[in-house]
Amino acid sequence: YYASFAAWIAVCAARLCRVGAGKVERGFLVAPAAGSLGGNTFTTKAASELLASGAADPECDGCPFRSPAFYLLAGCTAATAS
Repeated sequence: YYASFAAWIAVCAARLCRVGAGKVERGFLVAPAAGSLGGNTFTTKAASELLASGAADPECDGCPFRSPAFYLLAGCTAATAS
């Protein structure tokens, strides 16, 4: 995953270097690259916080892994991601 993600960002960066300012193609390259970076950062941070909250005190009442809403959200996310 990380190798393909790095390759994707490298391709976008290489194409951005060749496209001059003010070209429409530049916008089409910046948008997916920025979205990929932003989405990946948000998802990684959310997953690490979720795991840390469950690992810190597995007996807590507010543990997200005990909520059916968590599994519904995770299932919908996994179903729509592919």
